[in-house]
Amino acid sequence: MASKQIKALEKKVGDYMTKCVYSALKDVETSTDRDSPFADEVRDDVTVKYQTYDNLCKAKDDETRFEAKAKPFTFSTEAKQHSVALLLKMIECGECEIKEDQTIEDIIDSLEEGYSANIFTVGVKTPCDMGPTLTDCSDDTNYIHQQIVGLLPMYKNDFHVIATITKALMRTYKVLAWNLAMGIWYGTVRAVNNKVYTALLASCGIPLEYCNELYDNVRVVVRKAKVVADDGDAADGDAADGDDADGDDADAAKVKPKAGKKAKAGKPDDK
Repeated sequence: MASKQIKALEKKVGDYMTKCVYSALKDVETSTDRDSPFADEVRDDVTVKYQTYDNLCKAKDDETRFEAKAKPFTFSTEAKQHSVALLLKMIECGECEIKEDQTIEDIIDSLEEGYSANIFTVGVKTPCDMGPTLTDCSDDTNYIHQQIVGLLPMYKNDFHVIATITKALMRTYKVLAWNLAMGIWYGTVRAVNNKVYTALLASCGIPLEYCNELYDNVRVVVRKAKVVADDGDAADGDAADGDDADGDDADAAKVKPKAGKKAKAGKPDDK
């Protein structure tokens, strides 16, 4: 696959995973009375707003969309590569005969020798107290569905098979996002990087052999960044995991969360 195609995959799948994590964070915030670590803060007479699920989903030209000065978490390029690797493993579904009336459990049995069976099993068997926002979080452009059709042309006219595989993979993405959101909310995760994603996959039942393969083969992104020299002046230096965006490639968010702000339990969905 060409480099441009891979980068497009990383952006699209990474954006979806990021959206799922934000949706899970919204579910946590609206279902608990615990102080939110990501409530608005006033620092030096300036209100610092954290990115939210509702704001993320608004159109760029929406007048109510605000500029998020801080983010609850960052999602590195390496993490995007892990997410894409799970998608590309769907090609294993073409190595066995899948019938139109089969359930995802039937497909898992047929794929017991492949990694894709373990990927589906994460979504089917991993305990997950998924809230309504995460449950309804969708890939609005059907991009992931289209990629699966491209990976499995032998099933392009078997709509039930393609839909079953797509739904199962999306469920796995949501389970992973929910687990990441729990770590972010309780302060154990800030930057979703290679180590964090690998540990997440292993804890959800993905074989260590595959986790190690992913960990050892990620493409590390290096960019120029400003570092402070000894005399206090800014100087150029190299930093890994660049491209800070809503997607979100950086090792840490711009502003660290500070406890003490009350979460608004029961906040309605603004969408």
